[in-house]
Amino acid sequence: MWTCTANGSNWSVTSPTRSAPDASPTANASPAKTSSPCTTRSATVPAIGPLADLPTTGLHHGSLTKTLEAAGRIPVGGDQWISTERLDACAAGLLGRSIGELFLRAERTSVDIEGRLVERVVSLLDPDRFQFHLTFGHR
Repeated sequence: MWTCTANGSNWSVTSPTRSAPDASPTANASPAKTSSPCTTRSATVPAIGPLADLPTTGLHHGSLTKTLEAAGRIPVGGDQWISTERLDACAAGLLGRSIGELFLRAERTSVDIEGRLVERVVSLLDPDRFQFHLTFGHR
């Protein structure tokens, strides 16, 4: 498994896989509104097929989504969990925030048509800047 981490709109690929989202660099969702980061994101993808050389080849057009599509890894479903999490020392340092500050934690796992992992994304999101909206059923 490779871990891709977001830094602004750029992704980098690292190995070995790190499971802690707070080990990721940060991304600014809206630099015009604030100078401090408001989220961390970490995506884990399987190191198989064309993705096995990802640290060497890099991302297709700088996009993890385009890279997965080019490798034939098309998500058709999955699940997402939203919860809260208090920042530990590492995440607080990356985000320029206080230890223990409450953030939204989003964890999304996407699978392909055969049920194989496409990607797992874990994000810590500033609740003052993000919201969750779910639409269901026929409207």
